[in-house]
Amino acid sequence: MTSVDIREKHASWIVFALFLVLAGGIIVAAKVYYDHHALHYREEVAFSLSAIADLKAGELLQWRTERLGDGSLFSGNANFCNLVQRFLFDPGNEENRERIRIWLLRTWSAYGYDRVFLLDAEGNERFSIPASLYPGSRIVAEGAREALHSGKVTFQDFYRDEHDRRIYLTVLAPLPFREPGPGGASGAVLALRIDPEQYLYPFISRWPVPSATGETLIVRREADSLVFLNELRFQAGTALTLRQPLTKTDLPATKAVLGKFGVEEGVDYRGEPVLAATRPVPESPWFLVARMDLAERDAPLREQVWIVYLLVGSLLGASGAGVLLLLKHLRGRFDRERLAAAALLGIHQERLEMAQAIAHAGSWEYLPSEDAIWGSAETFRIWGMEAPPSGKVPFDEIAARIPDRERERVRASLMDLVITGNSYEVEFPVLSADGGRERIVAAQGILHRNERGEPEKVSGVVQDVTDLRRKERELEEKNAELERFVYLVSHDLKSPLVTIKTFLGYLEQDVARGETDQAAQDMTFLRNAADKMGKLLDELLQISRIGRMLHEPETVPWDELVREALDAVAGAIAQRGVAVRVDPVLLTLRGDRRRLVEIWQNLLENAVKYMGDQPVPLVHLGVGGHGKDVVFFVCDNGMGIDPRFAAKIFGLFEKLDGKSEGSGLGLAIVKRIVELYGGKVWVESEGIGRGTCFRFTLPGALQHSSKKGGENHER
Repeated sequence: MTSVDIREKHASWIVFALFLVLAGGIIVAAKVYYDHHALHYREEVAFSLSAIADLKAGELLQWRTERLGDGSLFSGNANFCNLVQRFLFDPGNEENRERIRIWLLRTWSAYGYDRVFLLDAEGNERFSIPASLYPGSRIVAEGAREALHSGKVTFQDFYRDEHDRRIYLTVLAPLPFREPGPGGASGAVLALRIDPEQYLYPFISRWPVPSATGETLIVRREADSLVFLNELRFQAGTALTLRQPLTKTDLPATKAVLGKFGVEEGVDYRGEPVLAATRPVPESPWFLVARMDLAERDAPLREQVWIVYLLVGSLLGASGAGVLLLLKHLRGRFDRERLAAAALLGIHQERLEMAQAIAHAGSWEYLPSEDAIWGSAETFRIWGMEAPPSGKVPFDEIAARIPDRERERVRASLMDLVITGNSYEVEFPVLSADGGRERIVAAQGILHRNERGEPEKVSGVVQDVTDLRRKERELEEKNAELERFVYLVSHDLKSPLVTIKTFLGYLEQDVARGETDQAAQDMTFLRNAADKMGKLLDELLQISRIGRMLHEPETVPWDELVREALDAVAGAIAQRGVAVRVDPVLLTLRGDRRRLVEIWQNLLENAVKYMGDQPVPLVHLGVGGHGKDVVFFVCDNGMGIDPRFAAKIFGLFEKLDGKSEGSGLGLAIVKRIVELYGGKVWVESEGIGRGTCFRFTLPGALQHSSKKGGENHER
């Protein structure tokens, strides 16, 4: 073996060892990266799950507190207690019976309870709204006696009625008597029965983010087992039926009732591995579990594993190819070395072009001596030009793609760099090949000088930043809208809060002085302020859900949408005596039916509200245009508006008449829904007292349309 063969063999072993080290480094780096990513991702999921559990537990506590507060209103009301005492001691008195009926009926209708009924000291049902076919539950009767004995408003927790076999909760409010009655009765109990299927179960099952397996459940401990209190997502008929022994400590619910809270992995009631966050619900025997399947949590990680595998395989393949090229270089002759180098250069050039295409950034050089520019393929794509074979074009051809208003500024900046060596960073628009659509590009460059210090060339990069600038503008607009939204919400919520705080002070003084009439007036102000805040919060929740909590889209004729909106506003229309004219139009829309109805409903409410003193009030609904140019309109002959305020009225909480009813969100909701379907809305008015016409488009909801003749329909 010659010395050349020995050196070649040694070189081959060195290259092979280098490949092993490189491959090992790639694999270790990929492993470290994946482990770090997986740990960080799982921590984020655990944090999100914990936040959901905290949110649900807090809201359940608030819900229980509000229900107990409802009971306290009656338990502490001496007038109501005296009325109940008179009714129970003299049940034949029709006046007392009617007053009791009115109290219970208002409570039942105002607070959304399933049933409101009155129990005597023995737990016997004496009055009910609505009337029931079944006698009172034994469980409620026993709880009522205990509540009367303790004198405290209590919760009759989840129980199954032995008559209708349904699950209920009941708030028991003791009503003490000033003097014992016949038989030594010292009081009665008002029972506020809650059907959890109406609100509580849907609230518990609602998950704040999209999830295929996410679920919230509540449990309580009974002896040596735990009982599931709500219906489960993947198993029907479980409320108060499904039980698990406390020995099954792998269940997150078991850990919760045993006092171990936090975020842990475990097995759920189906036997599926899950990640669960557990919390106690304060001031209740309930424990909350927010869980999701580990398979759902780890699904993105499995995708990431394949990406890492592909990346490692690509890098190893590239490394192996590089090693083979290197061995071929060592073993070949000079001409083969040159060919290998040329091939390697071609690979790098191709990768460079690929990287530039992915990043939408190209490289370029300006040659002052030729007043010409060389550019990469991506550079010419950004400029909207076909790349010439040489890759070089006169500067004037590039300048021709720049609008006249910017052309001299760009050339002056480049010449300033050549003359002074100052930095070159400039953004400018570039026209498309047909001279139409503009795109924004950002160019940077540095000057290179020869050995004599003379300008030789400018090298730089150019990047298409059109989408980036558009997103920056959108972000600025969203931030400005969010800032204004927060300010307006805090401002509008402060007014009812101040009212509540003020009249609570008045109420304390009036109760202390025994002025019941004044106290009742104070409570009216408090109730009105609370109603105002509740309506404002409902409308804020409604406008926040637009675009993200849609129902399944459906196809619906235009006249059906208008008819539903008219039915919703029928009371206000009839009260004001407004005539409504609806043009007969064949038009089909597709979208969220409820959201679409809200457009016409809000515009109709706005028209009726601001009709003014018009002796012959009229609202006209119809459609104009054809095809993609269809324009809907809702016009009235009411108060009209000053054209100066035409754009302002669509803002959040904006009302031209500050004394009018409503929170000022109706037209903002209309604007959000219209924009959701890619449309726009505007208002037209010739001025005060000249009527108003709202027009809007819904291109994203249009199916087909064809106007039909005939007379207009009036309602």
